[in-house]
Amino acid sequence: NVGQEELRQIYHDSRALIFPSTMESLGLPLLEAQAAGLPILAGELDYVRDVVEPVQTFDPASAISISRAVKRFLGGTVENEIIITADDFLQKVQS
Repeated sequence: NVGQEELRQIYHDSRALIFPSTMESLGLPLLEAQAAGLPILAGELDYVRDVVEPVQTFDPASAISISRAVKRFLGGTVENEIIITADDFLQKVQS
């Protein structure tokens, strides 16, 4: 649990809100981030768009989709990426 002033500081220090939740809610974090002027990256879900207009959307069930949305937000390219599994990555870095 964080206090209101600490929460304001967290939003102030952040570059964006990444909201991967799949549970429909009142959208309080979305509204707080919007009020703080933060760009929002969120799941492509109806309830999200009922509350805010995100700058990037993604499939919240896909880590690849989320990472691509973050890369787009940061200005990176996502074309021609080679996607590998976690096991392939571990084998690559352990060799």
